[in-house]
Amino acid sequence: MLRERREGRHRLARFEAEEKLRTATARFHAAHLEVEQARMVIEDHFKIAQAAGWQVAYYYARREATYLRSLVRKHENGPAVMEMLELAGPQLPEWLLRTEAEKEGP
Repeated sequence: MLRERREGRHRLARFEAEEKLRTATARFHAAHLEVEQARMVIEDHFKIAQAAGWQVAYYYARREATYLRSLVRKHENGPAVMEMLELAGPQLPEWLLRTEAEKEGP
């Protein structure tokens, strides 16, 4: 009779432990899915920001080229002025130049 009680308590404890494990596993998987969804949202926002950044850089490069072309055409020694006035322009930020391969690194 004592053995039956002890075995019953052990079965109950094991059942409760297995149920806790199932619950914890389900919560873990749900949290993992939420993290992945958040990463996808962040990546989408990053891609949108990167596209906007490239539009600004492209616009700046076009304006710079138009400005230099105008100066060269109007100046009497145009080609020499072009070499002297090569504008360095602003450096593009690192996040704008980041590629898919670099994101997968550490």
